Amino acid sequence: MKSDELFITTGLFEPSLEDPFPSEIDDETLDGIGPQESESIWDDICINAFEAEALIGIQRHRITTDGAGITTLVGFHRCPLSCSYCLNPQCNVENGFSRWITPQTLFDELLKDDIYFRSTGGGVTFGGGEPLLQFEFIKKFKSILDGHNFIPNKAFVRNTWKIAVETSLNVPLESLKTLQAVIEEYIIDIKDMNPEIYKRYTKTNNNRVIENLMWLIEQGLSDSLFVRVPLIPEYNTEEDVEASVHALKELGIKNIEKFQYIVQQDKDNSKYIVATGKAVCAALKQIRIDIAKSNGILYEPSICHYEGECPGTCPRCEQELNEISLQIKQK
Repeated sequence: MKSDELFITTGLFEPSLEDPFPSEIDDETLDGIGPQESESIWDDICINAFEAEALIGIQRHRITTDGAGITTLVGFHRCPLSCSYCLNPQCNVENGFSRWITPQTLFDELLKDDIYFRSTGGGVTFGGGEPLLQFEFIKKFKSILDGHNFIPNKAFVRNTWKIAVETSLNVPLESLKTLQAVIEEYIIDIKDMNPEIYKRYTKTNNNRVIENLMWLIEQGLSDSLFVRVPLIPEYNTEEDVEASVHALKELGIKNIEKFQYIVQQDKDNSKYIVATGKAVCAALKQIRIDIAKSNGILYEPSICHYEGECPGTCPRCEQELNEISLQIKQK
């Protein structure tokens, strides 16, 4: 079977131990304000605490990984499955999260990549873990996104960000109904359509998965569904994969991708293969060049002399991005 290869790893996200809201307010903050104002500050903190969700990480500058455009993957903690070759097993560990964050703080943080998103038709992909368990967070994030005053630009493919989810679909139907008007693309890891294979690999049933898939199709969302069918070592065969593909086509699914889990065991852990850091850096640099040219901005990208494993961006690249963004806003 011809397929893309997916390497399983536990290190998809970089850890970050940030807290989106303070555990206490210092005296200087409250000094000189009345009881009503003080109560308001505490109310704001409680609202933030209520809205915050745990993340296992944020990964920027994903290219052609989550559909069209450059995207940022936001990984939530918690998942209803217990997959044998879990990509991010920390999502089901009690203290496996790396940070807490509110929808507003996440939006503010992602704004730095706005011109990358809008110039390529990309945006935010919520993954995990299982993102649809956090439907209220995603709904709130979308309301913040819709309320932001983006400045139109001729160099941009669209004037807002695409919202997508990487999901198992093994969630209550209410989650899908709540987010029906929010999500533009569903990237679904179906595992296997055979219920016995599915349960052996995930330790749970796929009844909800099939029911939710059929509901999405009934809503006329077939074109927004991108279903991935993996060949899973020791769990299914190429014939099983073809059977799953056939069953999905019978349901009316058009966008189906076959790929293979490649499980590596070594002292450095496995590697998840996406675009290399140098390739990401080159792609982002070209986008900056194109946007600057379209807006009449004089821009000469720095020559990179970095040697070693490239993360895809660096302080100099970030500075160039900020300079272009500021000049666009000033026009």
